[in-house]
Amino acid sequence: MKIGCFVLCYNEERILPHFLKYYYTFCEDVYLLDNNSIDNSVEIAKSDGCKIIKWDNEEINEYKYIEMKNNIYKDYEK
Repeated sequence: MKIGCFVLCYNEERILPHFLKYYYTFCEDVYLLDNNSIDNSVEIAKSDGCKIIKWDNEEINEYKYIEMKNNIYKDYEK
């Protein structure tokens, strides 16, 4: 069985190394959905082998989150 992790990210450089260290213990792939981070989150994720997905969500909209959560993995199934 292969396990992948999809995570939303916006300026999470402080916690991201700890998050990745934990999830890579049991996940084969980590997909970081970057919401236009302006810190080093994307660089940190890339250096740890994450796959980066640009996800632009300029407004807080629960319907968009639900749509994304229910469908994003379908494009990345193995």
